[in-house]
Amino acid sequence: MNKKILTSPGYLATAGILCMAAIAQSPAARAGDYLFVGVHRPPLANNKACPRFALVTEEFQTEDEAKAFKKSFLANKEFMDKSTEIFKPGRTGLVYQYQGHSPGLHGKCVFTKYSTAIGRDEPSARDNLAAHVRTFREYFISEPEVIKVWDRSGLDRITRHYDGVEVTYLVRKTPSASTVVAQIRNTNPDKLARLFFRVNGKLLKKPVDVDPQGKANFNLGRDVEHFGAAVQWLDPQERNQSISDEMMNSLKNSVREQIMIKDGKPQGKGSAIGVRG
Repeated sequence: MNKKILTSPGYLATAGILCMAAIAQSPAARAGDYLFVGVHRPPLANNKACPRFALVTEEFQTEDEAKAFKKSFLANKEFMDKSTEIFKPGRTGLVYQYQGHSPGLHGKCVFTKYSTAIGRDEPSARDNLAAHVRTFREYFISEPEVIKVWDRSGLDRITRHYDGVEVTYLVRKTPSASTVVAQIRNTNPDKLARLFFRVNGKLLKKPVDVDPQGKANFNLGRDVEHFGAAVQWLDPQERNQSISDEMMNSLKNSVREQIMIKDGKPQGKGSAIGVRG
């Protein structure tokens, strides 16, 4: 379940792929920011039988605790074909199941398989899962079914409508900083939207142009404490016009910083001014 086996067809071709008939979760599991996911199988009573695998999940408060549990899991000599994954803060992890097969020693067996996908948030994790299925389509007899969503992405969303422009700010709090990404959608069918952002009191020099009814993403950066936006409307053919000093000075006074980040979460009433070019 580490990254290399999630993206390698060799992993899917082994009995050690998260193929299980039973799911076991330790009764000692407790809420935490780290999730251990492990798979093992007991020794086969009959070498000709299809193997049965078990899944173990356990939440921990710290990464050291999760790693210690992983070490003991891998050291257990009764466990065979072991695979492990540790989901960490700042990401979203999925555990999913599907019917599949593996070539090789147990090539005639049809398993209930389990595996994992990780992303920056749940939509991203599901996109990665879909891409994995497309890449290894021949190993999937059935469509995957997500059975566990473990979300520690630390992602908050706040949406603002700026007179025809919809901006969803994605705010992620990490142990070291807050990062903000703006997802922009221009609903105007005729006008190009040029967005200027002010971050922590500084107007960013690089604007973002969004075509009529177009979309764009823009990273406002790290260590963001407060931010705002202003919109300049242009005809599409005016996209290459230079930005005058007068316009920049006007925009500096136009951007309203009413979205604040406190304890990693966006707060306040963000707004933007529409400025005609």
